[in-house]
Amino acid sequence: MPYGGIEPLRAATFGMNIVRVFSGRAQMAVLDHTERKIIKKISLLHAISLQDSHLDALGLYLDELIRWNHRMNLIGVDSRERIIQELLIDSLLPAPFLPETGTLLDVGSGAGFPAIPLKIYLSGLDFHLMESQAKKTSFLKQAIRLTGLKKTTVLHGRVERDTHLLRGEGYHAVTARAVANMAKTISWCAPHLKRGGKLLCFAGEHADDRLRDVSDLLQKLGMMITTKKPYLLPGMRKKRHLIVLEKK
Repeated sequence: MPYGGIEPLRAATFGMNIVRVFSGRAQMAVLDHTERKIIKKISLLHAISLQDSHLDALGLYLDELIRWNHRMNLIGVDSRERIIQELLIDSLLPAPFLPETGTLLDVGSGAGFPAIPLKIYLSGLDFHLMESQAKKTSFLKQAIRLTGLKKTTVLHGRVERDTHLLRGEGYHAVTARAVANMAKTISWCAPHLKRGGKLLCFAGEHADDRLRDVSDLLQKLGMMITTKKPYLLPGMRKKRHLIVLEKK
């Protein structure tokens, strides 16, 4: 029996439809019409064109996350609407700044944000998901199996300590969402980038202050700011920022 006594679901594909198989019974795992419309519309505003197959896989992942979260508290948000608006959509926004092929390290993957939504959309990238909590690595492995994601590896460890688990040659991109303050995030992640690689960080409304605080650190580590993108999530009043840093 998997972690926490949760029986795994299996995924099967029939044409373009993803089907859940649980306890011998099959049922469609889909986002409802309103959910699909919101996710697709907002993503398109950020130059992300989601196909039906992407939305089917996102729905499958979302259903499984909610099922596990009821049992073992993987995330602090329990409303399906808030998970979609505050976590899922937010996770997709780095996509236009990432390469279509190569390697990506997601640090502090938690329950899969932003890594799983990004991998569903960017299937050509080889993903490494690093997470320190066993219950979350168990869920990540199940989500990867269920959605049929290829070239996706879960690493059980901490980026500041377990560097032996990471690619010695570095990554083309690193993502970090709610890992630590910006200084620690940059210090831990920048050394694992290839030259020309990108570090994508999520920041709140005071992104300019955070960047001023780390200006000396950026220079020391050979990092430069290439993008600071402000945005608002549905139902949120405070502006957020996506920060893209590049290794010289």
